[in-house]
Amino acid sequence: MAYPGNYQSQGNYPPQQGNYPPQQGSYPPHQDSYGQYPPQQGGQYPSQQGGQYPPQPGGYGGPPQGQYPSSQGSGYAGQPGGYGGGQHGGYPPGGQQGGYPAGGQQGGYPGQAPPLHQGGYGGPPMGGPPVSAPPMGGPVSWYTSSIPPLHSAQVQGDVDRLHQAMRGIGTRESELIAVLGSRPPLHIQQVAIAYQGAYGRDLRSQVESETSGRFREVLVGCLTPLPEFDAKWLRKAIEGLGTDEALLTEILVGRTNQEIHDIKLAYNALYRRDAVRDVQSEVSGDAKHLLTALLAGARDESGQVLDPMADVEALYRAGEKRLGTDESTFIRILCSRSDRHLQAVFAGYVQRTGHTLEKAIKREFSGDMERVLLGMYALFTDRPGYIASLFEKSMHGLGTDDDMLVRLAVRHHDPNLMSLIKQAYLHRYGKQLYNRVSGETSGDYRAILLALIGK
Repeated sequence: MAYPGNYQSQGNYPPQQGNYPPQQGSYPPHQDSYGQYPPQQGGQYPSQQGGQYPPQPGGYGGPPQGQYPSSQGSGYAGQPGGYGGGQHGGYPPGGQQGGYPAGGQQGGYPGQAPPLHQGGYGGPPMGGPPVSAPPMGGPVSWYTSSIPPLHSAQVQGDVDRLHQAMRGIGTRESELIAVLGSRPPLHIQQVAIAYQGAYGRDLRSQVESETSGRFREVLVGCLTPLPEFDAKWLRKAIEGLGTDEALLTEILVGRTNQEIHDIKLAYNALYRRDAVRDVQSEVSGDAKHLLTALLAGARDESGQVLDPMADVEALYRAGEKRLGTDESTFIRILCSRSDRHLQAVFAGYVQRTGHTLEKAIKREFSGDMERVLLGMYALFTDRPGYIASLFEKSMHGLGTDDDMLVRLAVRHHDPNLMSLIKQAYLHRYGKQLYNRVSGETSGDYRAILLALIGK
């Protein structure tokens, strides 16, 4: 079965030559999630050199062993009262004050989560010093940003430009594009908070009232805190007829336990419903148990690689070596082990069997369970390549899936993150993502998408 957008492994997984950046100051791929694998001889994980796509067996160009990439402003600006505080970038302990209130809307907008004092997944206090990096192997999301916060003068400059763009009769769309299309999520949330303080208006609501169509959809998406953004798409994945398991997988795989917790809190605040129960009511069979395990947010975040060959043998015995399949073993290992450990397991499976776990999944599973497991495997082994395939899927064939295109552009518009995806897209399809999107869209909608993607 093909991945979404005909996503197929090109050669052996992971890609063998070159690697992603980071260059200096770029997005720091974290040790836990996209760690370096497979082990070289002697059991060492290779350090990355260079900055080319696709990644070497080591993954996403992580730092040498024993080091952790420095993080200046690792994520979104955080103040008490929202998602911040806690482990590394400021999460509150699960269930304690600091997250969304259970059910209720305190000073929010109809159909929206309560206004936050920070943008989402971790980060330093607004205007404060950068949060120090977590210890080696600590839980860091692929979405954690290394971009430092704006200085107050820069924030005020953006606030003034946005105010002038929406002042009086008419709207200067080019100014909205210039500001909101050029700023990563952290900076946009800084500007939104300052705008509220300066003019007593919610920037998201103001932009929504001044714009229309897909253009408005993109801008409002950029101004939506990430946990709320993810919660809304989780809802879209399960509402109506049928369930979009690929979208659920995209949202839930490769996230820290705290991020899963934040998404569930945001979902509860938006819809006054329980995300786990809603997913369970829409999905059946083994896929239901698998997605429930992902929503539990109970993955090992120590970053340690235990004994990968023990898990390799367990997966082999649960699948290819027996008549029938022990689905619970696949769920237990893939939903509880650290991302770094799983990288070693995937490499070990090739050593044990001569083929990838991906191939084994295709042999042993079908239907929803196969689709979710294949999506998980792709996201664990080459997330930029998988997201690039979704971009292509949104524009492939007759017409454009604008919902998907908007979601992908908004969700990944951190420039360092988008850089990885653009490299993966070029490697996979032999053309620039920027040019592909330009040819499929028009007007202000095209302009804001191209600003988010960048050349």
